[in-house]
Amino acid sequence: MKQNINSIIGQSVRAINGDIGKVSDFIFNDQTWTIHYLVVNTGKWLFDREVLISPLALGQYDRKSLKLVVNLTRKQVFSSPDIDIHMPLSRQNERRLFDYYSWPSYWNNEYFPLEGRGVLDEEINKTKEIKETKESKETKPEDSHLRSVNAITGYSIHAIDGNIGHIKDFVVDDENWNILHLVAAAYSWWSRKNVLIPIRRVRKINLEDEEFLLDLNRATVMNGPEYEYSKLSNTEIGEVKVGGTEYKKASTRSQSHLFTL
Repeated sequence: MKQNINSIIGQSVRAINGDIGKVSDFIFNDQTWTIHYLVVNTGKWLFDREVLISPLALGQYDRKSLKLVVNLTRKQVFSSPDIDIHMPLSRQNERRLFDYYSWPSYWNNEYFPLEGRGVLDEEINKTKEIKETKESKETKPEDSHLRSVNAITGYSIHAIDGNIGHIKDFVVDDENWNILHLVAAAYSWWSRKNVLIPIRRVRKINLEDEEFLLDLNRATVMNGPEYEYSKLSNTEIGEVKVGGTEYKKASTRSQSHLFTL
């Protein structure tokens, strides 16, 4: 099911034997657009500590109670490695975490996060082609492609011909935990609206200037169908053309305004 990330932040996370806290952030890979970690604030029972949980630990999502269920115990979470999530996440710390929980590591290609379902094949192949020696993996201070959702929300969005708005949210598939779209607060001199931009139209993330660079022009973005915030569905997709660009727009039977370019 497709969800806005902002709607998941704040939801409770339940272990096998009780609640462990609430989702406070997500860490994703900006090459594959796959969620690598949920950041969970454990609250007072664990001194407001924030812990990292891989989607590999997620069980069935309880949509009625809006709780994420993990196949871990409270004791396991309590005893997990203490990692400062506000610092760049080092490979050494990731290895400590994966070894502790006995999760298969993604950096040795033992698994590709949730098999990369929903991610563009060329991006998967490109990532798998990057070969590193064991020594370089161990000493690499951080994975330069891991990003915090909270940190980059608000980044400006630049089309080919100028600024078009800023990042407001992301759309994620909560079955395979791949980010599918940016939710952009887009504007022009004649209009302001929320639109969805497929992640494959992101050409580059400029961290220094805090901006996303697109391979689209401003008119194409602004001519896209408006996104009615927080209304998503998995209905049939139909095709329309706007400004000479082919869009795939949700059918009229749906309340969704999801589209792809």
